[in-house]
Amino acid sequence: MVFAPTNNPNDTSDQTVNNITFFPAIAVADFKAATRAQDTVTDERVIQALRTAISDVNRELADWRATQESLGYNTLAEVPSDNYGSVEDPITEHTHWYLTAVYAKTKAQIIEVYNDIDTTEEGLKRFVGFSGTEEAYQREAREAIRNILGEPHMTVELI
Repeated sequence: MVFAPTNNPNDTSDQTVNNITFFPAIAVADFKAATRAQDTVTDERVIQALRTAISDVNRELADWRATQESLGYNTLAEVPSDNYGSVEDPITEHTHWYLTAVYAKTKAQIIEVYNDIDTTEEGLKRFVGFSGTEEAYQREAREAIRNILGEPHMTVELI
């Protein structure tokens, strides 16, 4: 028998962050599994970051959501788009991109303050691996939102 201690009692969180009716609620465990969030990040910190990310993404999609609701779609899952899930666990393209945007914004927030958690020499060495990725996660969130809106990822102008 092996005893493997953990420093986080929240490894198997069953907490969910509520959302407005149109968009899906976000399970903390799903976020942690999808983003490989470190065990040292508490559920409370994840929940706070998820709430902020949900609010940001929802605000960016407010006009699009209003249009979809005016067309009679009451939830994101009802909006016509391709299905990329399995029969047992269906997920629409729009839902995939929504979760991608929320997860990326959440991860960027956590990375932004992660170096405050452990400022020892060892902690700073671990943080070096995160440098630059905050911007990558913000870019991923912007691209996911643009995918939902049906907009290109970049705009090019001749000067």
